[in-house]
Amino acid sequence: MTMLLRPLAVALLVSGLAAPASAQSNEPDCPEDFDTLPGCDMSPMDDPNWKPSTENRTAAEPAAAEEAAAEPEPTVAPADTAEADDAATEETAAHGHGSGDHGAAAAEEAAVAPEPAAEEQTEVVASAPAATGGKEHIIMARAVKFDPVFVFVEPGDTIAWENMASHNIRTIDQMVPEGQEMIKTELGVNYFTTFDTVGIVVYKCEPHWGARMGGIIVVGNPENPEEIIDAYMASTEVHKENLPARGLLKKLKEEMQKKGMI
Repeated sequence: MTMLLRPLAVALLVSGLAAPASAQSNEPDCPEDFDTLPGCDMSPMDDPNWKPSTENRTAAEPAAAEEAAAEPEPTVAPADTAEADDAATEETAAHGHGSGDHGAAAAEEAAVAPEPAAEEQTEVVASAPAATGGKEHIIMARAVKFDPVFVFVEPGDTIAWENMASHNIRTIDQMVPEGQEMIKTELGVNYFTTFDTVGIVVYKCEPHWGARMGGIIVVGNPENPEEIIDAYMASTEVHKENLPARGLLKKLKEEMQKKGMI
């Protein structure tokens, strides 16, 4: 009898190991739609607590959505923005720390700094004549001509030559009254002087004397002006370099005749 039971036990043991998981868990492996197999005495649809899987999922989705909406998403600042904010904070702190010191130093410097001295404006006019009590006359150099060519002044009057770029003034030695100071200026320099000696003064621009650039100054009311002019004309026969003055002297005689001085 014992020998008969051993094979039976072994067979049962082997059959139990080979049984499906549902059998091992004492749950029958039954189809869901019928109850014809042994141990399958009820269909899933006959279970009052059973619901289709789709209905269970549909009911769970709104709850999950509500939970997700209720939880606000965390705001994470970009790395660059956070670093920039930190740098700005540090810079503000640094400036704020020293602003009082800098402001006080600036105020102190402003209090002790001396005001800049006003620049002295010295206007230099080479041709501005000194005050002598006489009248002032101006002669302009225009191209290769002095304007005016003839100037009638009184003793003590001042004459200024302007616009003298590329020009100069030189009195002709044989054509000045006795006692008159000779004049010779640098090229391109404006000039002024006072005439005190009564008589007739003839001068020229040396670079343009060949183009007859010259002028005559009559100071006061000289005696025998016609004889003076004739003497000047005669000197050109000896001093040929003075020949351009002949035309000026002829025109001067005509001008003095008009004025009734001859």
